[in-house]
Amino acid sequence: MSGQTTDEIRRRLLHRLSQLNLGGELFDELIGQMMLVSYAAGTTIFHQGSSAELLLWLVKGVAKVYCPFEDASGRVLTRLAGPGDLLGQINSLNGNGHRQLFEAQAASKCEVAVLGRECALRVLQKLEKTQLLTLLDSLHLVWSEALFWYVRLLGLGFRHRLEAVLSDLALRFGVREKRGVLIIPELSQLDLAEMIGSSRPMITRLLKEMSESGELARHGKQLIITPEVAWLNARTPVSATDPRRHLNGDASYHQPIIANHAA
Repeated sequence: MSGQTTDEIRRRLLHRLSQLNLGGELFDELIGQMMLVSYAAGTTIFHQGSSAELLLWLVKGVAKVYCPFEDASGRVLTRLAGPGDLLGQINSLNGNGHRQLFEAQAASKCEVAVLGRECALRVLQKLEKTQLLTLLDSLHLVWSEALFWYVRLLGLGFRHRLEAVLSDLALRFGVREKRGVLIIPELSQLDLAEMIGSSRPMITRLLKEMSESGELARHGKQLIITPEVAWLNARTPVSATDPRRHLNGDASYHQPIIANHAA
């Protein structure tokens, strides 16, 4: 892997991996074993049921993670993944090895860092016992928060589900500008319907209600949550002028915690 590519991966993954309390040497070893793979917008990164023997880390772009129904009657858009997010970590184990439970598609041009599962395990075996316990505790918190998010979503009506999803998108992909919080990824009504488990007519009605009440506006195909909204998560995105927007070194497109947009 070239030095330039290694530096890019390091910059983009440092924030997320540092939350797992990995030591500097182990972090460098993991980075050194990764291979960078590009995917064009609209292409499939992996299918449901395909091999999950590789760990995938999204370095650049946005990917849609789906859970297809077994009878092919539909699917749920479980999450929009951004830079620093893991892909394919939800899998099962059978006689054919680890298999993907979900599927992922590139919503924009994506760059994915790929690492073999066995390679990752060899590196992690070098952790001291206390480091391993800290890592397991960090992963437990990640899994717990994800479980709580989906269970909570199931208990909400469609209107409140949409509010929760938009708040999450604003936190992870939004940027403050004069009209409110601009959500950078372009989302269709079908995308939103698949995210809250509703029909497209229901999403059409909800978006119309929110627009008429002044809660939502549009910038082309992008949604803007206006400043008057009471349901927006208190952990709102930072301003486009905040220096932390350069965290991932990409001032042109999606970032995991914050986003930059030239208004």
